[in-house]
Amino acid sequence: MIINTLSGQSEYLTDYTIRERKRVVNGVYSLPFSVVQTERNEHSFPLVQEDSIVEYDGQKYRIKKFREYMKGSTPVKEIQQCSHVFFDIIEDYQYSTLSGTLNITQVLNHVFSVTDWTWVNQGAFNSVEFDSFGDGTALELFGTILERYGAEFEITGENQITLKNQVGAQRDAQFRYKHNIKTLYKDIDSSNISTFIKGFGKDITTEYTSPNSSVYGIRHAPPVRDERFIDVDSLQEHLQKVLIDTPNIVIEIDVVELKNQGIPIHEYGLGDTIFLIHEDLGIDSTVRILEYTDYPESFKSPTVVLANFKNSMTKVMTSFQQTSKTVKQLTDADGNLSLALKRLYRNSNHYSDHTGDWYISEDDPNAYVHIGAGGLDVHKGLVRVEREDGYAVIIGGVVQHSFAIQGSTPSFKTQGIEEIGQFYKSSTTSTTENAQRFVFKHDSRYLRIITNMYVTAPAGGYSRFEVYKEGLENDPNGFVSSTYAYETQSHDDQGFRKELLIDLGVPTGDLLVMYWRLYTATTGMSVYGSIRYIVQEG
Repeated sequence: MIINTLSGQSEYLTDYTIRERKRVVNGVYSLPFSVVQTERNEHSFPLVQEDSIVEYDGQKYRIKKFREYMKGSTPVKEIQQCSHVFFDIIEDYQYSTLSGTLNITQVLNHVFSVTDWTWVNQGAFNSVEFDSFGDGTALELFGTILERYGAEFEITGENQITLKNQVGAQRDAQFRYKHNIKTLYKDIDSSNISTFIKGFGKDITTEYTSPNSSVYGIRHAPPVRDERFIDVDSLQEHLQKVLIDTPNIVIEIDVVELKNQGIPIHEYGLGDTIFLIHEDLGIDSTVRILEYTDYPESFKSPTVVLANFKNSMTKVMTSFQQTSKTVKQLTDADGNLSLALKRLYRNSNHYSDHTGDWYISEDDPNAYVHIGAGGLDVHKGLVRVEREDGYAVIIGGVVQHSFAIQGSTPSFKTQGIEEIGQFYKSSTTSTTENAQRFVFKHDSRYLRIITNMYVTAPAGGYSRFEVYKEGLENDPNGFVSSTYAYETQSHDDQGFRKELLIDLGVPTGDLLVMYWRLYTATTGMSVYGSIRYIVQEG
């Protein structure tokens, strides 16, 4: 990882932990991470600051939001929002406007003329009627282009994007439950199904009835009223495109194997179409990869979100970036919401029934708040709870307290482990020895560990921490995550302090078990280790 500042300084950054790398079709492209200050990165740690650019795996990301704090005597920076530099075009503004029937080349030239980015068009798109297209940020206008022309894009080079009718490729490989995926969640939403729609253009009227009306009956969609349509065929084509006549099916899977029929999983691209099979749930169909989250520097399996529909990800993209910019402008130094931003969060549909009040997102029916006599239920929403003294104990639904982890009693150690003063010692050559076993409930996202260690010879040794689902330690599906601390120096007083962070994934409430293991590399040497601090947090 390389860090570049606005002033032109550039240094390699070490001792960082990448929480995840997330990519969404026409949407989020982010790399949140954290970094602790060490002797190895004391020259580059100060460069991790607002608007610095991070280079990682051939892509560039800009730091937009981060938190600084101390863990004991060690400075830590937690980068919470680090988005691809493409989204910087939200800072570019096109003041002039275009009107009339415009092809995609005209509108792309109009938008990107105020940016440093270039574009390539590999799709076939019909011309679209516009009235005063412009007077907005480049990102907002680009989102309008994607939506109006039905286009998708991908980042294909240094300051270059490519537009297509649909990104991704048709794959012959299969994702199959219990074969190369370990967890599958299937969400089905039929609330927006309609089978009949009317359209009103300029002096023309037409209608469209879906073949699925034989299954669901006649369900009316809100009519389209748009005088930019001047002929029936174009309006008819538009009606078929906007009518949602099948249930939206979203499937999230955790991939078990790194290879699927000879193709590494990381080589599957966004938008790729694959076969998905799950006999128990009756799934045997083709779906698209709309979202891909991986953990590039850990053993944790990637998560893939699949769907049978082309979601309006342009709204997600622009709203994500625009909201981020608005939050920056409308919150105080402590992150509290201003009255204006609280009003922004009320952009929702409000319903009341015998159970209470419902506040449902216009963009996602699964994002809602329900208030009734039985209590408050928040799905996919911001939750902030403060004590009377102003300290926030819950931010975004995440409890800010840490949860201590208790080790086994007596200690779970193998024969090669000795207890020497404040350390455990292992002298067994090229063999991993168990020093302790911790069992805990998966209530938080991260496991933070502070361990001290040293070795008696420069060949080196390590402390390794491996997390499994409790009872599934010998099952390949039971592995959760791992990390280790390596040392080559001797310091028989306190040893060398190591701070580690393990990403356990989204909390499940399951029992997890973590093994602490010591390893020596050379005959006649010893490795010493101790646990100083271990908690769940986040």
